[in-house]
Amino acid sequence: MKHAAALLVIIAVALSPAAALETETFYVPFDGARQWADIAAGNPFPLGSGWEVSDGALRITSTDGYLAWDATENVPHQRGTLSLRIDAADDFWRDGKRHCLFALSRSVTGIFAQPERWETTGLALSLHKTGRNTLDLVAHTGGGVFLSFAEVEPLISVDVSGLRGGESVVAVAWDWAERTVTLAAGDVQEAAIPAQLTEPWPYHMLVIGNTGVSSPFEQEPLGAAVDSISVTDGAFEEWAASQENGIRFATEPPEPPVLCAEPTIFTDDELLAQFECICRRHLEALIRAQEIAGSGGWNLAVAWPSLMTVMGQKSRLPETDGYFLGSKDGNTAFGGLFLAWGYEALGDERYLQAAERTGQMYLRLQSDGGWWQHSYVYENDEYVPTRDMILLQDHAQTGPMMLMMYLHRLTGKAEYLEAGMRSADFLASAQNDNGSWSYIYDAEQGIGLTAQRTPGGGEVNDYGTSGPIEALLHMARLTGKAEYREAALRGADWLVDVMIDNGKVVGWAAQYDAQNQPIPARHFEPASVSIYGSRWAAPGLAAAYWETRDERYLDPLNRVIAWLEANEAQPGQWWWDYEVETGRPIQMWERKIYYLDDPAQVEEFARVSGRTPQTSTVGRPDLLRGTVTSAVSQPWGKITEPPTRDGLARYVESQASGLAEWFLANPSQGFDEEAGMFLSRAQSGRAMTLHPHQCVRLLELLMKARAARGDVPIDEPMLRRLEMSQMHWNAALPVPEGL
Repeated sequence: MKHAAALLVIIAVALSPAAALETETFYVPFDGARQWADIAAGNPFPLGSGWEVSDGALRITSTDGYLAWDATENVPHQRGTLSLRIDAADDFWRDGKRHCLFALSRSVTGIFAQPERWETTGLALSLHKTGRNTLDLVAHTGGGVFLSFAEVEPLISVDVSGLRGGESVVAVAWDWAERTVTLAAGDVQEAAIPAQLTEPWPYHMLVIGNTGVSSPFEQEPLGAAVDSISVTDGAFEEWAASQENGIRFATEPPEPPVLCAEPTIFTDDELLAQFECICRRHLEALIRAQEIAGSGGWNLAVAWPSLMTVMGQKSRLPETDGYFLGSKDGNTAFGGLFLAWGYEALGDERYLQAAERTGQMYLRLQSDGGWWQHSYVYENDEYVPTRDMILLQDHAQTGPMMLMMYLHRLTGKAEYLEAGMRSADFLASAQNDNGSWSYIYDAEQGIGLTAQRTPGGGEVNDYGTSGPIEALLHMARLTGKAEYREAALRGADWLVDVMIDNGKVVGWAAQYDAQNQPIPARHFEPASVSIYGSRWAAPGLAAAYWETRDERYLDPLNRVIAWLEANEAQPGQWWWDYEVETGRPIQMWERKIYYLDDPAQVEEFARVSGRTPQTSTVGRPDLLRGTVTSAVSQPWGKITEPPTRDGLARYVESQASGLAEWFLANPSQGFDEEAGMFLSRAQSGRAMTLHPHQCVRLLELLMKARAARGDVPIDEPMLRRLEMSQMHWNAALPVPEGL
């Protein structure tokens, strides 16, 4: 495909005549099927999805497909030249469609605490073939790192409707010393760098083949093949000369990081050796991602093989450098828990040290009032909250509390115990008068607030009340403080009281006001019975039953199970929201209710929202029944009798092959043989969670195997835990007396 160029398109910023010899800082030839850089001043591995590499070229294969590289070191910000060699169909330049060739966003790390500088700092650029068949170089000013909220300022626009297809070279160069922009596409045109931009700043991400905005509705797939990408730190003229002379700096193309080449413990058992390496790869990936972030924490998922962290499955690009998230089910605290569990299971001090880095970060960030903010950016040796938001749901408080207590159990350090108790004291004080917990806490008013900022409303959504119930009951057992138990059971009583059973629908709303009436939240979250409400309420009710053996905490769940079984929308599926008064399925968009049993309203909803209403499996009654059954039969988890070494050896032998078959051969578990890791498919490509449940289970088996060999004391309490499928309070709790 690397044939003679049919067209040369040049876009450049005017350069100093006395420019020094350029150096290539980044080069991706797309040889073979590889998408990572042969030359890189920084991270050579990209993230992205909706693409393929074949015949030595990259092609974007979906509307929101893209590839993106960390640009902080790969792309010089004072002066540089970025070039793409593309191969386009004959009508590409005149097809009347929008195509984005690249987007180059600037970082806000280092100025995050000074948002006024976002308006004047850094030159963010993107290049588009427009619907008018022009080639437009655009500057983005203000906004964050995704270009989503930036002001768009076209710098130069050139008519390309007369250009032919074939192979073309497109180049962008910048030099802040001259502050002029030149576009050459046959003729040469000049423009100035926007006057409001007063200083250069490091770049954040280089996106190829689509836009740098986060919204799926604002994507412009390239529609042409990319043969190569090159970035140099010199003038355009020097770059052009190097292309003519075929200059390319000799280098060995990088390979994905080796996270575990050989087992160090189970060298004489092939299957256990494989399990050991799989777990070490995940643990090592967390440590390296922690080092890259520099903050001590992570976002929700670690992309492979770049080890950049992203906001879960729907996220296109990473947040700014140094960002970490303290919210959602698998947040930073659970990454620390997974590392601590890796230390317990494998005995490697390095994992405990990494877990303590996270723990020490949380110690530093805990307020005098005992709470943590939603998320932070680490810059200039300071942690800057991304917004003033003391979130109560999504394990934003209970996750770090659990980590503090686990680290206290492992290390005996009083500072962790004290931090965990300060957190529990805060949760007890933040409880609403009706027994619930709200969406967020307003420290100035000293009250919980709903998503609509009304005071005293209760939250079922995202474990808003169940999370504190569980945590406070466990803290009561760990500390002996009766006030924690009292607060938790008042929360469980509230869940019983607000359960809706009116003959039309049975379950919980996601949010309530202070008078326990269902209320809406975001523009698409109506006042309704949410089918996920039972999943959110169940852990808190089960924990209250464990504590009291009072059947009234399980009765609401049994009633929901019966309603779900009798009201399937499709076999094994339900609608997400049901109107409280009528039980009709609904969805809301921009605060307007649409009834999903009315085809005309379904059509209208799809038109205004761009979404098709679908049923879901999240309400599965079998999962709820499992919660109820476990609460009765195994209130503190699956705990075995005190083990013997022979018994542990037999257990390991009986379990190993079954785990291998389930985790490694079952496609639903996401084992990637090439990487040797459990990876999910996300918008950003392949990624791992911060505490993969498969590895949690495998580490439990490896710990028992070490104990069978005599490497772990036989009276270690964690040896009595079975099937730890997720990191939970079991990690911090001792085995109850008498069991």
